[in-house]
Amino acid sequence: MPSTRPRASFEPINPNFDLKNLVEQTPNFTYVDRISCDMIDQQGLAAFEKLVNLHVVVGGKPLVIDGFEDRLDPWTFSPKWLLDNYGEKIENARVLNTQENLPLTMGHYLKNMGKLTNQFFETEGAYKDKKRQRVYLKDIDCPAVWQEKLKEHIPSMLFYLNETTGDVGGPGAVPDRLSKGIAKAGDLMSSLPADMRAENLMCYIGHEGTYTPAHREMCASLGQNIMVEASGTVSEEGKAERPGSSIWFMTESKDRHVVSEYWLSVLGHDIEVENHFAQVVAWKKAPFNVYVVEQRPGDFILIPPLAPHQVWNRGTRTMKVAWNRTTVETLEMALNEALPRSRIVCRDEQYKNKAIIYYTLQKYSNLLSLAQQQAPRMPVDAAQHLLYSGKIKQLLKDFKRLFSLFRQILLSEMFNPDERDSPKSIEYIPFDSNVTCAYCRGNIFNRFLTCPSCKDLLGHYADDPDGDPYDICMDCYAMGRSCACLSNLRWVEQFRWKELASKYESWRKQIISLDGGQVTQKTPLTLLDELKRYGKKTLADVCKEQLKRRPWKDINRLREEKEDEDVEDGLHVGDNGTGKKIKKKPSKSFLKKTASCHVCCKRHPIWKMAFCTSCDRSWCFGTLFRGWDKMPLQIMEDPKWSCPHCLGICFAGACRRDGKMHPYEPKGTLLGHDTRKIADVRSVEALVDFSISNLQWLRDGQVVDRTQSIRVKRARAEAERAKEVDPSLEDEYEIVEMTPVDYEYSPEIQTPIDPALTGNTEQARRDDEDGAYLLRHLQHENSSIPTTPATIASALAKETLDDYAPVAQTMQMYPQPGETSSYPYPDYVHPSAAQQIGHVAELRPFRKRGREDNENETENINMQNSPNVKKLHLSGSGLRSSDLADGTASASKPRAEIHRQFEQEKERRTLDTAKAESRYIMLQAVLRHKSRMITLKISAARFAQLLAQQSCRAALGNGEEVDAEQKVIKEVQPDLKDECSHSLLKGDITPRNHKDPITSNDERQEQGLLITEGARNAMIPVEKDENYGNRARERLPNEKSWLLIREEEREIRRSAVEHEVNIGSEENIDDGGLFLRETTYTTD
Repeated sequence: MPSTRPRASFEPINPNFDLKNLVEQTPNFTYVDRISCDMIDQQGLAAFEKLVNLHVVVGGKPLVIDGFEDRLDPWTFSPKWLLDNYGEKIENARVLNTQENLPLTMGHYLKNMGKLTNQFFETEGAYKDKKRQRVYLKDIDCPAVWQEKLKEHIPSMLFYLNETTGDVGGPGAVPDRLSKGIAKAGDLMSSLPADMRAENLMCYIGHEGTYTPAHREMCASLGQNIMVEASGTVSEEGKAERPGSSIWFMTESKDRHVVSEYWLSVLGHDIEVENHFAQVVAWKKAPFNVYVVEQRPGDFILIPPLAPHQVWNRGTRTMKVAWNRTTVETLEMALNEALPRSRIVCRDEQYKNKAIIYYTLQKYSNLLSLAQQQAPRMPVDAAQHLLYSGKIKQLLKDFKRLFSLFRQILLSEMFNPDERDSPKSIEYIPFDSNVTCAYCRGNIFNRFLTCPSCKDLLGHYADDPDGDPYDICMDCYAMGRSCACLSNLRWVEQFRWKELASKYESWRKQIISLDGGQVTQKTPLTLLDELKRYGKKTLADVCKEQLKRRPWKDINRLREEKEDEDVEDGLHVGDNGTGKKIKKKPSKSFLKKTASCHVCCKRHPIWKMAFCTSCDRSWCFGTLFRGWDKMPLQIMEDPKWSCPHCLGICFAGACRRDGKMHPYEPKGTLLGHDTRKIADVRSVEALVDFSISNLQWLRDGQVVDRTQSIRVKRARAEAERAKEVDPSLEDEYEIVEMTPVDYEYSPEIQTPIDPALTGNTEQARRDDEDGAYLLRHLQHENSSIPTTPATIASALAKETLDDYAPVAQTMQMYPQPGETSSYPYPDYVHPSAAQQIGHVAELRPFRKRGREDNENETENINMQNSPNVKKLHLSGSGLRSSDLADGTASASKPRAEIHRQFEQEKERRTLDTAKAESRYIMLQAVLRHKSRMITLKISAARFAQLLAQQSCRAALGNGEEVDAEQKVIKEVQPDLKDECSHSLLKGDITPRNHKDPITSNDERQEQGLLITEGARNAMIPVEKDENYGNRARERLPNEKSWLLIREEEREIRRSAVEHEVNIGSEENIDDGGLFLRETTYTTD
């Protein structure tokens, strides 16, 4: 079961929340670095691109670009424009407090935003009411006009679906003044065909109290978010408004593992599920740096990949536009980290990462081939300038990194050619990018498994010969996920393997050619040579072996599982209540087909066990996953797998007491997720139950503060080591040998003095080329901010000014990196105390205001208890008062063993009694706090017949049931009003032909269409055919009148009439006693 540990609750933020005071007094809080869009115009897009790459992509820290509010069209980006152009458009707003969608028009929502905002200011503590309606218009399509307007001002390499970052007329450009040179794409999603792309340019419109829970950008992509409009103090109609803004709580990419563990172990939530908005006090107590920004109109925020963040909207209205970009760096993170994590919680993969890799390789290959074709037709100098330009060099680097990812994909889907049992016939279907895994919902690029037995199980596509196929990706199947058949699945591929292998070989030869024919250790090998060097089984080989190992179960002939009493040990109870446990001896067939786990000591089927190659011990995959952090695939792909006991790290209970063992401690917390609620209903988890947590395996000793646990400390140490690496000198960025062009992307360490100030213009020019001048110029602008008391008090902080800060005096809120800052800013060195004193008069850095040592120590994170076990209900559960009086259904466990045995005997006797009274199944389910569902398999024809009978009974049912239903509706109405007391906004979309149920029933009763106890006449539809006629009523045992319907086959009928039947008479009527009133309708 998922963890029942208490978890942090949702706590709204005070509308009068003082963000500046919070940042000044909280040690781990700092403002997000920020630059002006005017600085981009001064330094050029090339320098800005390098800054984004070093600071956001590789450095993993957020960045804000301000000043766009003066460039955006105020008439277009306004609520009035939306009302005039999209006011009647229907959208699904998200009601955050109920987690439901509310269909309404955009105009209706915009007109009521003031009403939704003012509810939080009615009283002093109104914002604390969690039941108040919070309606967020999120994930709506961005208007095309807005997209074009933003495209004019946002830097091209950062905009949505950017196809090239080349300059107009740059190297490789076609002789046309409007064409751009050869360069990489800003968004690799643009490489996909138009019908395969994921549309992610979205708008977000929210009011005070709406929020986005803590989350990471999907598939490790780069996030872009710009606020285009927000409310002021007075609206265009002259109404009072509250200023709008958004508070962002952000982290950096290198702290993602610390954030994830903090969410799991301290807050009790999983950051991958994206369902928790963390409290402010939780961020204050966090063991990592928190970056804060109050986003206002014109602020453009760049979100690093895999960096968790959350947003809180303030004021009457905030309007934002957001989109995501995919780059080579994000694809690497997606394949190696983001997708495996999303697969655990079954989060949709909408970006089709593997398909992006394949199509981008095709695009980049053509661009590089074009450059090679143009070079021979150019002069020598021009050819060298083309082939060795910075854009071409970066394109080649990205091409090599994409090729490495493509090689990783092919190796995982490749069968070992030396084995004879490889699948000979694989079904082929053309690739259309729409095949998804039935369990994890991830996009499948090429090979997968499909079950031929489950396609007709749901009956969704009865007329389709293919039915509803059950397709499972190889990753999920290796994890033990599949349909109930478990085996006998067929292989399917969407690309011919020869086609993919041919592409691989041609691209490999192209890389060698572009490297001048030089073969180094990094030169890619042929696919067969790469397989030999792989050193482990491929994913396809693992699935092939598991198909043979797992038994096939015919879902059409599945036998009912044995009841718990049949497999449990026997119990003999005497007359005085004393009992003796009798152990049942397992059969020889059971012992032969099962093996005992070394840790849990339970016997499992052999195909569910992992066997060590060095000893005779067996292990269940669930124990290895929760106690050793090993996925089933990691064990299956190792041909010489050694168990934890052979490695000296066994974590079994007996081995822990062995002084020679060093028991393994899990590196992370697992809360468990019941993904079966999300996956296809035909799915099962055969090897590992991922809904079970690993909390019982965690041993923190006497640690009370979970932020000081071993797992959090380990994650913090890894993050600190990652931060010590200079992002400009990472090995992964140096794929080819260094050339003079490469220095554009790996600037050397600069001196703290601007060469332009010393007269060294040549050095300043070189600095401008590598982008370092942009960084230093921002620092120089920061030093020009007038002195304030806060900056005077912080003069002892540092020797040099080394952070980005806004030039405007009204935006003095961005601090300098302190001793805990880990980002390697250029030329930043923490000064000594002596150096600090000597530069007090020169520097005016920002410093946080000091606070008392015991300040805010009493603040605690508000926690909520896990949902309680459902109480037993008498109605519909099979329980009776005699059962409760007997004490059988008591959920509490007796303390003494003898009492427990006595209660089991009483339970058995009660179940025997219930079995005789045909209520055994319901009673047994309630006693175990479970629900028993009985599936009756019927044919489609029989199912249609049952539906027809049910409709007939609803039309001709007895009056007592209808009257009772009306009474229930009338009684429920007051409760519905109470539940909706906080619902200020209701949808303005009225369903067609919608009537109040009570009024509708009254009208039907007056027309004779609804039969009640007091009704005397009823309109009964009778269809014409060759057997047309009427038959008299018969008196039923319950003294109710009923019209008998003759059950016989008739031809298709096309017309019908209604007869007025007297149902209130107490006398029997012959065949001719029914009177026809009128013909009311004709059907086609």
